[in-house]
Amino acid sequence: TIVMGMLMLAISGCTMPFSPPGATAPHEYITIEKLLAKPELKGQEVYVIGAVDMKTVAINEAQPMVKFELVNISTEPTEQDVQNALADPKVLRIEVIVKDIMELPPACKLQRGMIVAGKLGDDGIFAGDDMLARQECDFPSLHDH
Repeated sequence: TIVMGMLMLAISGCTMPFSPPGATAPHEYITIEKLLAKPELKGQEVYVIGAVDMKTVAINEAQPMVKFELVNISTEPTEQDVQNALADPKVLRIEVIVKDIMELPPACKLQRGMIVAGKLGDDGIFAGDDMLARQECDFPSLHDH
C-alpha cells in the first residue's frame, strides 16, 4: 500500500488532496501536537504529519514491521523547520509501528515530512497503516480546527 500511495502522488503531480484507493473524500492531516491534544481522536483513523527520526528506526524481520519516532512539525514545514524539530529533544514525538513492511519509503531520508495514516492507541503508540511522503504536495490540513 505504501508503494501504491507514493505512485498515486507521482501520477497526480502532487496537486490533488490525498485520497486512498476506495476513499470517497480526501483525507486531511493533523500535527502530532493536535493529535495528542484531542483525546477523542484516540482509536480513530487519522492522518498525522511528522518527521521520521532516522536514528530511532528499528526493523523487525521476524514479524515484518518498522518502528520509529515521528517528530512534531507544522503542517507547512520548510526543510529547515524539519531539521530544527529533529535536532530539538524537547519537540513532541510519538512512537509509530507500521506492520507488514520491512523498510521505510526512501522519501523518509529526504526529511521533508511524512504523512502516516493510522490510530493512536491507549498505550500512546501510533499503529500506522500507510505512509506517504509530503514532498511539498498540496494536501489539505486541519490548521486550526
